[in-house]
Amino acid sequence: MSSTDEELINRLQTHLSTIRKAAGWSGERLANELGITKQTVSSLETGKTQMTKMHYLAIRAVFNNEIAVSGNEDLAKIIQLFVDQPMAPELEKLQKDLEKEKEEAEKAKREVVVKQSAIVGATALTAALVPASSALIPALNSLAYQLTMSIKK
Repeated sequence: MSSTDEELINRLQTHLSTIRKAAGWSGERLANELGITKQTVSSLETGKTQMTKMHYLAIRAVFNNEIAVSGNEDLAKIIQLFVDQPMAPELEKLQKDLEKEKEEAEKAKREVVVKQSAIVGATALTAALVPASSALIPALNSLAYQLTMSIKK
């Protein structure tokens, strides 16, 4: 089986429930159309049972027949969108890329906020120390003078 066949089978299995509902069918009706049990349909839809190429061909045949008989063009478009020419993987990739970019931008923003906070904190500390140092310098000069005088005696 080619990788293209496997991709089609996987996409049909992934979207089987959506496609069945778009056809307006219950799981029981799909099972009856395919000649399988309702449990098998459920297992295919949930991924408990791996869809085979025979399942794929039978399901496509009954849905193609439904489209031909009922003229359900919406069903045809849904099958084309999800199985034949899927855009979902490309859209999912774009969405993941956007989410990653958003996370990186938020991280960079947090880093900028932390740096700004550090700068503001350092500025506030410096501003608080300048008046204290202005008062401390004369006191230290006085202390140094007194110490020098006591050593000279």
